[in-house]
Amino acid sequence: MDAAAWQYGQKLQILLDGTFGICSTCILLFIAMGIDEHGKGVPIAFFMFSALTGSHATHAGYNMAILHKLLDLWKCHLDAKSQTLFTLFVAITDTDIKEWAALLDVWPNHHITFNSLLSGNSAAAATGGIKHLDYLLSYWMPLNM
Repeated sequence: MDAAAWQYGQKLQILLDGTFGICSTCILLFIAMGIDEHGKGVPIAFFMFSALTGSHATHAGYNMAILHKLLDLWKCHLDAKSQTLFTLFVAITDTDIKEWAALLDVWPNHHITFNSLLSGNSAAAATGGIKHLDYLLSYWMPLNM
């Protein structure tokens, strides 16, 4: 997955989201994904951990510090294997402030886009996301950086 992180995440965008209760125990799974040249999602990291002791609900079983530690360890791991620092330009996440804060702590100079799909119209959301990325590439993120 390291090669995928460098190919599809370095100086690009990632998508980060968590899923809760992936089995009968209180396990949380966060997935970081990049976008390949065909517009398809490519997993670039999996972060799996157990909920905090005493949590009554799996979705409440983590905090920003846990995510920060996992993201920071991942970044340090990638940095140690290259002459270049692993850098994000954009991170797309849902409206979870814990994800947002952890991403900003690890990569303070990147942009965060919140994804709130309240209408359930994923095709319109995807089209809007692509237009937004085109805008970012055209005006804010020249590829020659």
